[in-house]
Amino acid sequence: MKSLRVSLAVAIALSGSAYAVDLANIKVSGQATLYYQTMENNPQAPWYKIPNVVLDEKTPTPNRINDDKGLFHKDASLANVGLSVNFSADLGYDFSFGARLNVLETLGLEHNLVSGTMQDINGSTDNDNVNVRTSIPEAKGQASLQNTAETGKDLMADDEWYWGEAYLVKKMGSSLIKAGRQSLDTPLVYSEDWNVLPNTFDAVVAINQSVPNLTLIGAYVSKGNSHKTLGQFNTLAGGLAVDGAYAVAGVYGVGQLKAQAWYYTVPTVADAFWADVDTDLNGVKLTVQLASFMWDSELQKIKKTASQKADDTMAYALRASYKVAPTTNLCFAVSQTTGDQKSHNIANVGTDVKTKLVTATISGDGDVAGATDTTSMKFTLTQGFGNANEFGSASLSYAQYQHGIDSTSSFKDETASVIEAVYKHKYQGVDMLAAYIYDKNVNGWTVKKASETESEAASTVRVVARYNF
Repeated sequence: MKSLRVSLAVAIALSGSAYAVDLANIKVSGQATLYYQTMENNPQAPWYKIPNVVLDEKTPTPNRINDDKGLFHKDASLANVGLSVNFSADLGYDFSFGARLNVLETLGLEHNLVSGTMQDINGSTDNDNVNVRTSIPEAKGQASLQNTAETGKDLMADDEWYWGEAYLVKKMGSSLIKAGRQSLDTPLVYSEDWNVLPNTFDAVVAINQSVPNLTLIGAYVSKGNSHKTLGQFNTLAGGLAVDGAYAVAGVYGVGQLKAQAWYYTVPTVADAFWADVDTDLNGVKLTVQLASFMWDSELQKIKKTASQKADDTMAYALRASYKVAPTTNLCFAVSQTTGDQKSHNIANVGTDVKTKLVTATISGDGDVAGATDTTSMKFTLTQGFGNANEFGSASLSYAQYQHGIDSTSSFKDETASVIEAVYKHKYQGVDMLAAYIYDKNVNGWTVKKASETESEAASTVRVVARYNF
């Protein structure tokens, strides 16, 4: 039997609904997801666990691969089935609550098709989450390299579940306060929806819309989870943000003009800034972005020597898109980041995975497009099928990332290349996505053969089906 330890926000929400709300008042919605990914020459493949090969006495080779497993091989594939059920209700007196129960499953896919999962709960218990019985042992990454018959265990035998959201909302005229575990969407701290289930945060958010066309936002974020280990909610900035993180913002929109500016502070760690503007000039949609990540002076003192001090990171980006036909769109984007190897990427501080820079791709994300000392460009052609895209749409993207010698990427002073083909279609209420990603010199996605010195090209195929109810 699973034991459940609920956070304070959940306890308040559930106790309130039990005594003050008719069950008929509770609204239920959710999403069911089937997620499959297979990889070739990619360090994210579940079987990739190879000791370094020593080239000489001083230089071991990093991230080298000596196995020929390829696309659609069981040992090179990952899969999950996810179910997310949302509960919400009006509690009266302008109070409301929301909660989301998330379940991860495999439905036996590991028997024939895959050898690992995209996400886990990780069998972890902490003070802010349920105590779960995980389906994947903590050593799954190593154990899954062996056949089930060898280990004598079914590595994916049980379910994994946890509360992804649990919050209270209080409305006060043109303002509201939302407190508890929740999804966030800010430029540098946000929930990522690319994986089976999104990451979330323990936070308090205040929003005011007293001024026409202007939204003012203030937020305090204490913890967040990784997109891979959903059951662990830890302090941000790798545990350095013991006092949490704060953000203030103004979001303005009128007609074709939209603009936002955000300022973040993580006490004794860093400050950050993000601003962007979207507008339409004679049919050309333009986006301009400016971002910075600035280390706290006190943290720099801890580093003791000047050689250990990290530079501030800056990012500048521009995107222009134009609809050349009713169902055809062209888009071109460029960006430039500064900083050095000890600086922080322009990436989601909650996960260090994705970035909202306009040059990002599926694989060219926070530690590629957002890497320091990097010049990026991206070209995308999107084509819809049918007068209203009723037969779906396809996009083809090509991106290059020129990493300088001071880049945080593992491919310093080299050019990374990405080609992505993505098809999206909604059929019978199911949102379907099929993607092919080709990578060369892409940090985290490209590895090297044991007998070669140059990067080996990597390929990834991803198929996702989501049903919202």
